[in-house]
Amino acid sequence: MKQRLMVAAVGSALVALTSQVWADGSDAFKLRGFGTVGVVHSSTDLADYRTGLNQPNGAGYSHKYDFGVDSKLGLQADMKANDILSGTIQVISERRYDKTFKPTLEWANAKIQATSDLAFHAGRMALPVYMVSDYRKVGYANPWVRPPTEVYFQVPFSHLDGADAVYRLNTGDVSTTFQAYGGRTKNKIPTSAGMNESEGRRTLGLNVTSEIGSLTLRAGYVRTRFTYQGPATNTFFNSYRALANGVDKLAAGAAQVAAGAQSAGQQPLPAPILTALSNTATSAAAAAADATATAQSVRSIVERYEADNVPASFVGFGALYDPGGWFIQAEYTKRTNDSLVADTTAWYLSGGVRVGKFTPYATYSRIKTDSELTSNGASPISAPAISNLPAIPQLAALQAGIDQVNGGVPQINQSLGLLNGGLNVLLFAGSTAQRNITLGVRWDVMKNMDVKMQWDQLKIDNKGAGYTLNNNQVGFDPGKKINLFSLAVDFVF
Repeated sequence: MKQRLMVAAVGSALVALTSQVWADGSDAFKLRGFGTVGVVHSSTDLADYRTGLNQPNGAGYSHKYDFGVDSKLGLQADMKANDILSGTIQVISERRYDKTFKPTLEWANAKIQATSDLAFHAGRMALPVYMVSDYRKVGYANPWVRPPTEVYFQVPFSHLDGADAVYRLNTGDVSTTFQAYGGRTKNKIPTSAGMNESEGRRTLGLNVTSEIGSLTLRAGYVRTRFTYQGPATNTFFNSYRALANGVDKLAAGAAQVAAGAQSAGQQPLPAPILTALSNTATSAAAAAADATATAQSVRSIVERYEADNVPASFVGFGALYDPGGWFIQAEYTKRTNDSLVADTTAWYLSGGVRVGKFTPYATYSRIKTDSELTSNGASPISAPAISNLPAIPQLAALQAGIDQVNGGVPQINQSLGLLNGGLNVLLFAGSTAQRNITLGVRWDVMKNMDVKMQWDQLKIDNKGAGYTLNNNQVGFDPGKKINLFSLAVDFVF
């Protein structure tokens, strides 16, 4: 709610600023736009290729030729009240989590230019974790149809509600920009098990970018408290919690049996019965201790893998050398977090040559999973069954307790086995390892329009789920290479 209120407040201020600018009749109001009309075809019809985690479908299974993967339309209003105060509003229409193209407020921020080298922004702004974060959705500003998804898929957010401070330091031929930012962001991610929500709270980041002639170098780090939840994952971890409570009750029952057998052993009973009671007390105490350890193990699984306000970080390094006639660009990124969401490392290397109005280019990009894809899960109850007692009326109640504990252990272990199996399914679903080879050409047909043709060959490693794929169907072979053919027209106005 605070997040919405802050964005609404900044938005209202910008609207007021717009009115003032219009009232002044100045040219300090600029309305600009950008867009892409693109189509993608995939060589497989057993999975969908998409370019964002919030896209519910894509090219392949859902659409033989998909016009919604890359197509978008954006409008941006830049307002300047004076040399100090200005603002920007950007609205983008693109495929959303709900399969619509309903326009989304991507930016709404106010800027204070405190000095010629120091500026502050507040409101909704681009989340600056990548080298081309500010214009990643402006196809005309990029040499490719889309930024390499192996890198740009890792962070499921594109904007941040918060503030930043930007300071530029010029030293000789080197211009270095420092950007410190903080805030909060969230997004909806459709999955086959329902709509999930991801959120980053208490986000703090720092970027340093240096420009030395044609060379640009960038380093960035951001940390946040990350949450990724949905109906299926909530049910899954709640089942673990319910099982832990059930194991607690079983451990308490075993402890009661142990105490009862010890108490009964104090009575003047025949020696064989006393021996049986002693054995029962010993085995029941062992069962109680083992069940207690299992309950702790179950809870540790929830703490280890549930993505609920867990620490997460992202680090990125980038370099671009663009003397004009050609370019070479690379980024290396690393994502870590304390949950079942996979830790990843990704990078790409891309280059192109400008020949007249044509720019042929090539890119190699890769992502790999750093965290484990399997887990032993929570430990089952492994203690032997509690020893039975002689069938005499005086011990009938105690024997009933023994039967209840001994009968409950297999049921708990069976449920635990199913949950542990489900955990491994979730972990393996996070397998992100894949590589992509891209060849394409950009044709600048007009000063504000280009046409791009691009071929991608996608290869999923380790028979994984495929990071940029969803809606995988029965028979889908992740080890088979997937060819993607894209045609896009980018324009700005």
